[in-house]
Amino acid sequence: MSINAIVFDFGGVISPRPFFLSMAQVISPVLNVPESLIVQAFRDNAPGVLRGLVSSEVFWDRIASQIGHPLSVTLRHMALEAGYEVHWPVLELVASLKRSYRTFVLSDNIADIVDQVRPVLHPYFEAQFYSCDAGLTKHETEFFALFLKKTGLSPAQCFFIDDKQGNVLRARAVGFEAYAFRGLEDLRSELMARDLLSPLRLV
Repeated sequence: MSINAIVFDFGGVISPRPFFLSMAQVISPVLNVPESLIVQAFRDNAPGVLRGLVSSEVFWDRIASQIGHPLSVTLRHMALEAGYEVHWPVLELVASLKRSYRTFVLSDNIADIVDQVRPVLHPYFEAQFYSCDAGLTKHETEFFALFLKKTGLSPAQCFFIDDKQGNVLRARAVGFEAYAFRGLEDLRSELMARDLLSPLRLV
């Protein structure tokens, strides 16, 4: 069965860096807290907020408690702006792919970021699927199954792009064609090698 849908992760693919890392890079110099400790706090508190089970306020309060510093509303907003930064050349590639394929987002993400990126990404994607809406993450194959049910696609029709090897492996286990993102130029090469992108169609 041929590929007719290209499915993109957000953080680390559409966004230049994983969003927890991007946010930690903003907070660290302001509070003089090691970046690694902030990233760890985000990861420790991620499961509930990524599934939409914990409110934004509770999430940020837990981060502040774990790193031992209050987080002002201004600093939170600054961090979130970094978290939802997009890499426009990737979206230019998506625009090119959309001429021939159905395009989707499938992302583990928090509501604060999703609220900002959803309208930005809307012109480029048929639909966007986020963990905070679904109550599931890509650590659970049920999220991939929900995506297939909502889109009417079969796994073999989907080419999935993610920067995390574990997510790539889980997608493959479900039956997706999947690729571990290593940069835009490498992705273009991979798409051309699979005959999913013609050099003549590059933006």
